[in-house]
Amino acid sequence: MTITSPPDLLERAFLGRPARVAVVLALWAALIYVTSLDCGFHFDDLRNVSDNAAIQITSISPAALWRSVSESPLRRPVASLSFALNYYFGAGVAGYHVVNILAHVLTAVGFYLAILSLLGSAGLAPRLAPWRHTIAATAAFLWASNPVHVQAVTYIVQRMAVLAAMFAMWALVAFFRGLAATGRRRALWLGAAVVLWLLGMTSKETAVALPVVLVAGLALRASFARRWYGPGVIGLGAAIAGTGGFAAVMGAGGTRSAAARILGDQPELLWTVPRSFFYHWSLFLLPLPTRFVLFHDLEISTSWFAPPTTMLASVLLGAVVVAPLWLARRSLVLALAVAWATWTFVAELVVLKHNPVFEHRLYLPSLGVALILGAGIAWLRDRWRPRWISAGVAVIVLLMGVGVLARNRVWVDTVSLGLDQVAKAPGRPESYPDLVIKLKELGRQDEAERHYRDLMALPPRRRMDPYWQGVTAIGMGESARAIPLIEGVLVQESGQCKVLGALIEAYARTGRMAEAMARVEAFREVCDNPEVSPWARRLVASVGGFYEDELKARLQSQPYDVAALVSLAGLLLNRDKPEVALAVVDKALAREPAHVEGLTNRGFALLDLGRVAEAQESFERAIAARAAYANAYFGLAEARERLGNFAGARAAYESFLDRADATDPFREDAAERVRRLKDAR
Repeated sequence: MTITSPPDLLERAFLGRPARVAVVLALWAALIYVTSLDCGFHFDDLRNVSDNAAIQITSISPAALWRSVSESPLRRPVASLSFALNYYFGAGVAGYHVVNILAHVLTAVGFYLAILSLLGSAGLAPRLAPWRHTIAATAAFLWASNPVHVQAVTYIVQRMAVLAAMFAMWALVAFFRGLAATGRRRALWLGAAVVLWLLGMTSKETAVALPVVLVAGLALRASFARRWYGPGVIGLGAAIAGTGGFAAVMGAGGTRSAAARILGDQPELLWTVPRSFFYHWSLFLLPLPTRFVLFHDLEISTSWFAPPTTMLASVLLGAVVVAPLWLARRSLVLALAVAWATWTFVAELVVLKHNPVFEHRLYLPSLGVALILGAGIAWLRDRWRPRWISAGVAVIVLLMGVGVLARNRVWVDTVSLGLDQVAKAPGRPESYPDLVIKLKELGRQDEAERHYRDLMALPPRRRMDPYWQGVTAIGMGESARAIPLIEGVLVQESGQCKVLGALIEAYARTGRMAEAMARVEAFREVCDNPEVSPWARRLVASVGGFYEDELKARLQSQPYDVAALVSLAGLLLNRDKPEVALAVVDKALAREPAHVEGLTNRGFALLDLGRVAEAQESFERAIAARAAYANAYFGLAEARERLGNFAGARAAYESFLDRADATDPFREDAAERVRRLKDAR
């Protein structure tokens, strides 16, 4: 790429003043994210931030800060430390967003200054150096305004990616300052670059690619000057492979987890990496509002030819990975940009989990693509109507900023995010659980039921699809229906703590206490290891509600936790303590009168106490709240039978059989009672 014309008036009057551009860039980047300040906690925010006891420090002593790092479920120390300081200084959820926005602003400004330093370094980009201000400003504004970054900036826990990019960009600034300095100042600048890089890598491991890209660029420049390519290329390839492997191991949580993830746990996800690579970049390059969702519906590849685009994407990805070696002889800056975009992103994708596409993965790698876009736009301005090109870029930046503002409003709460998700990707089961359960909690029962029916009608296409259906069924009070769904997933995902936890909860809620206890032992055996034990104990405490002491401890801090009260009532019923169970469940129903499992547990407690008419009324209320809840029909049938209404009892047992899952342990008893009641008068 060669740019020949001299800088124009815009270049000299405005873009040639870095401080002025940096201030405008910072204000713009902050302005478009101001609508995120009242967005709540979502998904992994709960485990890693709002409910993370390790970061809830009351002092900034070394011991407290060390605990926030060492005991946090996050494996990224700098990010954990930042969350702990957020908690200590208060300001609620808005405080977390302020820090995320500030980090995004500093990343954008650091990116701008890093490009200026890169293009101004002697010998690195002689053809682009005169246009460095245009390239830097264009790239920085396009990158900072792209709506694809909302998931990284507004989703609080993804501060990891934002911090990694921020430290990486300022490490580049320090590095190039060090190259230009001499003596002691050079040592100080280069030392600062190393420290900043380490901070970035301990925020997110993919920042490890930064020194590889820099060393590769400098080594290639030197090797081209000497025409001695072989050893340099071989060494560079080894460095790339080693860096990618390190990032994969760290991102997967250690060598054992990485090996399981890459070789055995879900090998088909490796086939999906090439297609996922190009799908991600299409989101960055074509950031239309309709394309942004939490769970993208990208089909999993199962071989080179399924789907057919897998082979083509694999070949293209291989070409992109080695492209910097070819580009370096023509434009070292573009080679570095492609290397940064590709190598950091491949390291992200190697540790794919169940979802092959997440927008926040683009945050760090997309800096390289933004540099390429900036250089391309400068090349266009050099050849065709610069004012029109500048105006077009300004319009694009403005439209993307509006897109950021709008997308932030989607992230404001669970319902708005869930409704947006199911509207754009109705085929993904992950889209439904939080939405359905939250709608139920808000009393929007009809909406919850409608989305629940849509979810349960989806045919499973991925291994974890039945799990999402199962956990939603638990939230809707149909734990018996959830059990076979989750058990089927457990066969394939035997080491997954969240699958075991959900199955434990389903067993406990349906009274299958022996099976629940056995699963708890399996849970502790699988999950209680140094990598996950800090959160495994909390998970057992939350889903193992049938342990009376754990439930009571939970209720000491949250005395009106309806789910915990209902679970405790079920436990007390299984321990033949109906009077205490009735008092506990009445406390839950005072908070949530239409809680289906609570009304059903109340009915069984009244039956045990001989208050049959009241029990019948409680079961009828449960059925009125949810006509599909099978357990309430069993209780209603038993109450009617005791009251002598044999025809009504038989009808209720038949209703139970129509609704109960095929594996429900009470089906055989209900069928026997139907046969017996046929002759009853």
